[in-house]
This record gives sequence, C-alpha cells and structure tokens, in this order.
Amino acid sequence: MRSVRVSYELLLGLLFVGMFLALIYFNRAGSRTLPSDIPTSLSSRPIGLKALYLLYDRLGFSVERLAGPWSRLDRRAALLIVQEPLEDSRQPSMAEVEALKRWVENGGTLFYASSLPVRGYDARDPLSGDLANVAAKAVPSVVQVAPTLATDPLLRNVHTIAVRSPIRLQFRQGAPYRVLFKDAQGDVAVEKSVGKGRLIVVADDLLLNNQGIALQDNAVFMTNLAALAVGRSDRWILFDEYHHGYGFAGAPEVVGNEDVWKVLPVPLKMAVLYLVVFWLVIIYNENRRRGPLRPMFVARPAAGADYVVSLGRFLQRAGATDLALQQLYRAFLHALTVTVGVAEETPRSVLLERVARYGVGDIEGLGPLLERCEQALAKGRPSKEELQELVRALDDWKRRLHLVGF
Repeated sequence: MRSVRVSYELLLGLLFVGMFLALIYFNRAGSRTLPSDIPTSLSSRPIGLKALYLLYDRLGFSVERLAGPWSRLDRRAALLIVQEPLEDSRQPSMAEVEALKRWVENGGTLFYASSLPVRGYDARDPLSGDLANVAAKAVPSVVQVAPTLATDPLLRNVHTIAVRSPIRLQFRQGAPYRVLFKDAQGDVAVEKSVGKGRLIVVADDLLLNNQGIALQDNAVFMTNLAALAVGRSDRWILFDEYHHGYGFAGAPEVVGNEDVWKVLPVPLKMAVLYLVVFWLVIIYNENRRRGPLRPMFVARPAAGADYVVSLGRFLQRAGATDLALQQLYRAFLHALTVTVGVAEETPRSVLLERVARYGVGDIEGLGPLLERCEQALAKGRPSKEELQELVRALDDWKRRLHLVGF
C-alpha cells in the first residue's frame, strides 16, 4: 500500500509540473500578444491610442473595443476608429469592406487613419477605393496644419493640428470628397458622405496616439468628431482592435448563439483540456485515498421570518403596543435620514424639506404621520387598531420613498 500511495503522489506531482510547463509553452508559442508597434487602444506606449480611449470615456461617451470583424457592426455603434497599420494575418476581406460600407450608409461614421505603404486606387473597394496614398516630399517630423473649412462644426475651435506622416491623400477626380486639412505637400484629411453616414480619412499616425493627442488642437478635433457622430444618443464609440490581433472571429454578442468552443483559440482549448484531465486525476486520487463520499446530516436553519413572528406574538400577548410602535418608528426615522443623507437629530422641518427635494412628489401626509406616531408614543400604549393603522402608513411611505434597511 505504501508503494502504491507513493506512486499516486508522484504521478500527481509530475502532472502538476507538466501542466505548469505546458501553460508556459502555450502562452509563449500559441497566445497572441500585441506587438509594441501596433497602435492599439490597449497600449500606453507613445504609439498606442489608450489616451484617446480614456478621454472619450471620461467625457461620458460609451466606449468599447471592437473584438470582431466589420461584419459584426450594427446600429448601436455610431463611430468606428481604425488606425493603421493592421495585423498582417487579419487584413480586412472584401466581404468585411462591403459590410462596413453598409454600416456607414445606415448612419455610421468611420474615421480611418491611414499610413504607409504608398498605394493607389482600388477598384475592388466600394468604400474608399477612390482614395490613394501618395508619398510626400520634404516633410519635417511634425508639422502643424490649419483647417480649410473653418465654419464646419467638425472643425469648431480647431486652429491647427499636429501631424506626422510621410504620405498625403489623393482622391480620384470627381470623387465627392471635402478637404478638411491640407498643407503644401497635399491633403492631410478628407471627408465624404456615404448614404446617411460619413467617411473621414486622415494621413497620419500622430493625430490619435498617446504622443500626439495633447499636441495643438488634436484633442479638440477628436472630441468634435465624437460629439457629431454620437449626438444626444447613447450609441457606442468603437476602437477597431480585431484587426490588431485582439479578440475572436466571432463577436461577443453572437457567441452565445453559437458553439463557444469553436471560437476559442487553440492554446486556450488545450489549456482547458489539460486542466480538466488534471482535476479528474486529483478527484480519482483523493477518492482512492479517502474513500467514497458519505452523506452528512445538516440541520435546517430556522427561517428569519420565524424570529419576527415569534417576537410579534410575544409583544401582542404582553400588550406592548408602545414598544412595537417605538421600535418601528425609530427604524423608519433611521432609514429615512440615511436615505436622504441627514443626521438623525436633524430638526423635523429640515428633514421634511430634504425629503421634498428627494423627488417623490407630494409629501404633505408625511409630517402629520410622524406627529401622530410621536403623540401615540407620548400618551402611552396605543390600541391595537391604532398601531396597525400607523404601521400600514409607515410601510406605505417606506415603499414610496424606497427606504433602505426598514
């Protein structure tokens, strides 16, 4: 028996060490970590977009990260921000671009920050195929660019923006673009209407990132963009992180209707299977060592209402209606003062004034009720009928005021 027990413990130890080494391997070899040169809103490095994400969040916008392809976009999203470069293994497909175009046509706003490489027109792209990246000549590291449409709401209070890009934009002749920013090297930012929505493209990697959002009027411009896209609605601002290698091919809202196992990454599947096998071995080993489970007697706890009923019967038999009213009245006052945020010794007039500002409508009956309770306590033991009437009235006000702890 000793040798068998040692072998079980040795097997358990080896499995534990093996699981630890396997998880390290899965994490390093299989799990995708975002490189330092990816402009993701998860990164606080200079190239990241985390500062803009937090800015929108603190301004009260509903900010989320898009963890699925563009085909998962819906009307709940008002603004989608895409910053190049994108992950090589997750370059958008034409089906995604078609879905993105439909989303913009239905009222969405797409803000696309383009970067190298230089590329020409793309007839296959139904959304921005009439726009090309061209090389800019003799561009300093950071330039200040003034808007071309000063009266546009998107450019309100925007005097200059700081950009850093070796490319400029060029749209096909006759394409319905408006130039928002332009310098001697060419167009920096352009916009066009697409159905009910709009497409805004900027040739820059500094305007949005942590290093450049605080320069010049970059933050003002991005805030104007969010305000115009969202308006007075509670729709979302999305940062595209799926094409930076974040998330799954299936968006969270559709995973619930599909097989969750199918959308998990392979390393995570292997880790889950390994953990299941490991815990089965532990259960088997403990059962061999400790024997089968034996049922235990557990006494049924008394319900909390039993105490209340017993106390009520005791007070009823003793005729202590004054004690019952006193306890209930004090509990009501305590809950009332806590709810409206005043001390218990606050004068009655001040308390009623705070309750009136609490926003419950007519409170004319509350003052007389409190006075009746105090008069009933002052004259001695109230009758059973009077006690019941006062308790019902206190309970009614408790429900109207949503008192906590009464």
